[in-house]
Amino acid sequence: GAALDVARSFVGRTVGERDRAMLHQIRALGAAEDAVLEGMALGLARRARARVVAELEPLTARRVAFAHAARRAAPDRHAALSAAAAELATTPEIVARSLFADRPQAKILVSGLPPTARAALEAYNLALVESVLLRAEKVVVHLDEDLEPVVRFARGAGLIASIVNGALEVSGPLAILRRTTKYGHALAKFFPSLLASPGSWLLARCVLGEVLNVRIRATDPFPHRERPRDRPLDRKLVRALFEAGFAVHPHPKPLLHEERTIVPDFTLERDGRLLHVEVLHAFTPELLASRTTIPDLLVCVDTTFASEDLPAAVLQFERRLDPRELLRAACERTSNTENGWTHPHAGLDEVSTP
Repeated sequence: GAALDVARSFVGRTVGERDRAMLHQIRALGAAEDAVLEGMALGLARRARARVVAELEPLTARRVAFAHAARRAAPDRHAALSAAAAELATTPEIVARSLFADRPQAKILVSGLPPTARAALEAYNLALVESVLLRAEKVVVHLDEDLEPVVRFARGAGLIASIVNGALEVSGPLAILRRTTKYGHALAKFFPSLLASPGSWLLARCVLGEVLNVRIRATDPFPHRERPRDRPLDRKLVRALFEAGFAVHPHPKPLLHEERTIVPDFTLERDGRLLHVEVLHAFTPELLASRTTIPDLLVCVDTTFASEDLPAAVLQFERRLDPRELLRAACERTSNTENGWTHPHAGLDEVSTP
């Protein structure tokens, strides 16, 4: 609570004043180790909001004042400010205060801090976990609930997720080859919803100078977020598939393959034949190699994440999945008209991925 009080005392002052003094004042509390206090100060600083407070629009003040300064043979700050003030019908002091009021260090803190000491502690712990997850190779989550919707939700957030031995397994940033920072932030943003169930806990394998296993429980003080439900499939995609003669099952049963449980995003059906479809926005080479050997599974990969050649059996797309390509791949995977599948007709529009 004392650290939060220190942070609140800087509301109404500039960001620069806070940055110069807040850490020193929090350290003076002496209630914890320096590393913890520094982390709390940094976390509170990140949560605070700041805005520009100035009598004049800073860009206008600079434009007028600098123009008057440029006309003078010798530098004369007071004369330039006075001339600018006369043109803008104000005082030199107001022009001076407004010149750089939009600079980050000059902005005024207005709040945005946690409302309670408990909320401040939760925000600090969340920042710690996020920094750990950015260095994770793998995160294993044990949930007391149905895992299939969680896998789809994780994949929709751009993560690599599957079910292994009854637990949710999410690849960490250190397991992928491209855009690791963006992936790490997606994982950190996804984390609070993972512990929405009271009995859940996760184990993260991280590289922090050495390989460490970090265990986190739902009962630990974190800000928990309700996990969104499964997002419905794009209506245009479903309509395009239906017009081509396919039934679409949006939440099919999982597939068992070796020790992994594969969770398709949707399943196509026609004349009793099934083709399961999995859409990946992130992947590892090992993941693709394991998927392409599964019968009746079509893997669609967003190539914006690809850094190498992909297997021929993979349907590639860039950000948006084209129904025509999806249907063409479905026909190729099911031996075309021999098994009752016909080639898709033309004229289908590109739609968003599910």
